[in-house]
Amino acid sequence: MSYNLQKPYTEKQKADFIVKYNHNKGLLINETDTALYALEVNEIMGEDNTPVINPRYEAEQAQKEAERIALLNLTAADVERAIYKAKGIDFDDIITMIEAMPLSEGQEPQIDIKALKIELKANNFYRGNPYIDTVGTLLGFTKQQLDEFFETNDYTKLLPPAEEDTSSPSGISGVSPNAPEENEGVNNEVNDSEAPETPAAPTSDGETEEVEE
Repeated sequence: MSYNLQKPYTEKQKADFIVKYNHNKGLLINETDTALYALEVNEIMGEDNTPVINPRYEAEQAQKEAERIALLNLTAADVERAIYKAKGIDFDDIITMIEAMPLSEGQEPQIDIKALKIELKANNFYRGNPYIDTVGTLLGFTKQQLDEFFETNDYTKLLPPAEEDTSSPSGISGVSPNAPEENEGVNNEVNDSEAPETPAAPTSDGETEEVEE
C-alpha cells in the first residue's frame, strides 16, 4: 500500500510528505512526472511509473536473511563449550569419532580430517562455514538448531526438543472442561469481507493512500 502526493504541490507539501513517510516511517520516496510516491518495502515502481508489488521480494528477503545468518560467529571456546554441555564431548572427541568411522573399500572419508583439524584451530567460527553443517549433522544437530545457537550462543538450542506433556484431567490437551468459550458474549468483530469498500480519497494536504489488491 503506497502513498502519493499528486502534482502540482508546493515545496512545503513535498518536504512534509518526505518527512512523514521517509524520515518517520522509513518508506522509499520516488518522484515521477505526475506524483511523489512513498513505497512500502515490498513495492517497486512499475513500467507505467506506478507502484506494484515486487514479485521477487520474498526471495530477496530470504537471501538477505541467509547472508546475515552466515555471518553470525562465535568463539571456538563458545562452540566447544556448547557441544560439551549438549553432547558431553569436545573437539578431540569429534576428531576421534570421525577417524573411527568405518569406510568401505574405495570409499572417500565424509570429512577431510586434516582440513577439519585446521578449522578447529580458528579463533572464531562462522555459521556459514560448511564444516559447521557437516559436523553438526554428524552430531545430530539440525540446521535450525545451529542457526538458533549461533544467533543466541545458548547451548540449550542444541538439545533435543523436549516431549510435550499432552495429558490433562479431561483427556484433552490444554482444554479445561469448565472453560468458557472464547467467543462467548457479544462479538464486536467485523469480517473484512463483509465490510463495505471505501474508495481512496485525498486527504486535506493532497495525499492519497493507494490500496493494492
